[in-house]
Amino acid sequence: MKEVMNSWENKKLGEVITLQRGFDITKKERVEGSYDVISSSGVSYNHNEYKVKGPGVIIGRKGSLGTVHYSDSNYWPHDTTLWVKKFNGNDPLFIYYFLKTLHLEKYDVGASNPTLNRNHVHKLQVSVPGLNTQQKIASILSTFDDLIENNTRRIEILEEMARLIYREWFVHYRYPGHENDALVDSGTDLGEIPEGWEVKELGDLFKVKSGYAFKSKNLSDDGAFGIIKIKNVTDNGLDIDSLDYHEGPIPERGQKFKLKNGDVLLTMTGYIGRVVRVPKLEGPFYANQRVGKVFTKKYRHLINYFYELLKSREYQDIMNNLAYGAAQPNISSKNLHGIMVKKPKSGIIDQFNSTVQPIYEEIDTLINKNRKFRETRDLLLPKLISGKIEIESL
Repeated sequence: MKEVMNSWENKKLGEVITLQRGFDITKKERVEGSYDVISSSGVSYNHNEYKVKGPGVIIGRKGSLGTVHYSDSNYWPHDTTLWVKKFNGNDPLFIYYFLKTLHLEKYDVGASNPTLNRNHVHKLQVSVPGLNTQQKIASILSTFDDLIENNTRRIEILEEMARLIYREWFVHYRYPGHENDALVDSGTDLGEIPEGWEVKELGDLFKVKSGYAFKSKNLSDDGAFGIIKIKNVTDNGLDIDSLDYHEGPIPERGQKFKLKNGDVLLTMTGYIGRVVRVPKLEGPFYANQRVGKVFTKKYRHLINYFYELLKSREYQDIMNNLAYGAAQPNISSKNLHGIMVKKPKSGIIDQFNSTVQPIYEEIDTLINKNRKFRETRDLLLPKLISGKIEIESL
């Protein structure tokens, strides 16, 4: 171990890499293209020009302070970032992982808006190994990221399968046995529906209730109970890597917002109508305020159908049109409950559940694999970067 540590050099970060402020780009200047524009929070959009040749490492300078991003292709680092102009012979992928361990958000110099000053960052004292060791470390850590990326693509394919089945059956009415069902006028804006189906207000089938208002003073980075906030309900599913945790017992009124596998959540403030299905997770977890939890007793068998319905572009548009509030869009339970929805015959729903439930279970399996990969990677990351684990032992 001493030999390993002795091969590491103590330097100022500015000797290891050179950071440069990103480039501004106005809305008028944007032209749709194939190059990522990377801001402090990640890829924001694509542009037809790039400023920097990949591979590259980008750090959040303003806003999402200290976040670290990697690009293996040419890109445009936004003005809200710092980008590595010179790697000085160091491995770019290693530098990406290395910077993640520095917790650069601690070096905020902004008064009202978080800001990272590259001159301050350059002065940080760090310890880095030689190029050969850097490449070995990067290879180990990137293996986990590659596995996560592959599983994420598989999840996207499975979700698309479920979406297409929903549209084929409940939008185009090409479900098994549809040839025997005539279309009849529903007497509503939903138009014709298969005979035997009904049109109901959403509130007749489900109740959407805003989660419990957990007190901030009881939340921390560690605890027994995970709290799902609006930030955790994303377009890519439920983000459980950045959870807040509740310390102490859950209040009685908060108990009804305990989550179980298959529950459906949607955002009621900010990004209206983001919808997620709760996967099989090691919990317990609870929904925070303005994260709507879908409740039903009599119609639990409709929950998979309802999940796909809420995600559909038609109902996304409806929910966004019902939102109120200019600065911070909101949607109420009352408005949600008044939305008209189709209620298919039970036999068709049973077939739908039999078809999509195995898909959801495979998604759950992949989500849990990814979580374990992340946990292992994040456990190894600081130990590898600091030289506490001998590379040859892995």
